[in-house]
Amino acid sequence: MDDRAIKNQIKSLGSDGVREFVDSEKFLKSKEFDAATTLAIEHFKEKGNSAYIGYILRILAFSRHYKPVLLWFCEKAQLDYFVDDDELRLKKAENFVAEPKTLAQYLSSNTGTEKGTLSRAPERENKKKKIKTVSTRTDLLDTWRVLPGSFGSGRRR
Repeated sequence: MDDRAIKNQIKSLGSDGVREFVDSEKFLKSKEFDAATTLAIEHFKEKGNSAYIGYILRILAFSRHYKPVLLWFCEKAQLDYFVDDDELRLKKAENFVAEPKTLAQYLSSNTGTEKGTLSRAPERENKKKKIKTVSTRTDLLDTWRVLPGSFGSGRRR
């Protein structure tokens, strides 16, 4: 397959209507996955564009293999990942020390979907407990200031 066909295949597999039907186990073991990852890493190293890595990760978004593949890409392409506005961002790592691991080692040691990997722990703010304020306003008919002859006073005038 040429590069153009691989790029189109990656984009089409990552579309919303198709990716739910992709078996991630078979996709990871296929020769198309190997070609796609090689192309995506080379494209990032040449042009600094991580779009094709994002397309591959999007195919695996609902799979438990999302996190290991993300970490494997970060090692192979020397990337750091972070979340910005609930969206994955990849950037070139400045001080990168890689442990040479294969994808199979990452798959056996890590699991996680896109939602679990990219969700942040809730940030806790030091909030003081709110004190409930008692309403100081009371109904005029319930006070001692009720005028004689007014409604509910029990007198008729």
